[in-house]
Amino acid sequence: MIDFSSLDCALVTTKDASTQKDAILKLEQILSHLGITMLLENHSAKELGRNDGLSKDEIFSRTKLVICLGGDGNYIGACRKFWEYGAYLFGVHTGRLGFLTDVVIDECAVFLAELKNGKFYLQQPKFLQAKLIKGQNFISKLAFNDITLMREKINSITQIDAFLDGKYFNSYIGDGLIISSPMGSTAYNMSAGGAIMHPQCEIYAITPVCSHALTQRPLILPSNFEVEFRSNDDVVVLMDGQDYVGLKDYDSLKVGISQTSINLIRRMGHDYFDVLRQKLRWGHQ
Repeated sequence: MIDFSSLDCALVTTKDASTQKDAILKLEQILSHLGITMLLENHSAKELGRNDGLSKDEIFSRTKLVICLGGDGNYIGACRKFWEYGAYLFGVHTGRLGFLTDVVIDECAVFLAELKNGKFYLQQPKFLQAKLIKGQNFISKLAFNDITLMREKINSITQIDAFLDGKYFNSYIGDGLIISSPMGSTAYNMSAGGAIMHPQCEIYAITPVCSHALTQRPLILPSNFEVEFRSNDDVVVLMDGQDYVGLKDYDSLKVGISQTSINLIRRMGHDYFDVLRQKLRWGHQ
């Protein structure tokens, strides 16, 4: 387990860091009190009128600890951006719902003190992997929450053919598909009627979006299965809603669970079902 007792700490802000100025200053005071230096990326420092910004390489030559300030979208972006540096991330929630960022600003002093003393829980979820195939070549992309296949034209439905380990098994006709990781199962997947999956499960879901047939239901697959998708229609492939390509430029898309994971720091005693109960208001009349 990594020792955080004497590390600096990188802070990831939203694109417009100036809107988070009060929260950033408060976090910097908390970190300073604990003897931790806050490191900012160049663009964040510039937004705040500071000249102490650093490049990613400069930051990760000094620390592996990253605080992500904002909502789930910013947190997902940080996971996609920093996994290759071996980063350890935790989120400070300043957004709306916040399934992933489970610490609020007023809890940071206590949480960071506990973190320095080694009192934290480490979660290491795996990414989804998308392989865009063109002949004998492919490009690979990762997604933390979900990979979405959607119709490009709003005035027509689309057909997406699916092959499981090379064998045809279904044609999805409708608005598109969501391929969700357990971490992303409470996002777009849940809105489309998909199942909630516990983050410790090494599985993923294929959830139809507004299917043309009522018999098309969400499908849960184990991590050793790879699904290939093909379509003759204009289909857009989105990774976490932050990166997209046109499927028509490729022969097919293969999706499965990657062996790449990310280090997420949680509070000691973090309970996934407490999060569901609080965020989804389960048990409330």
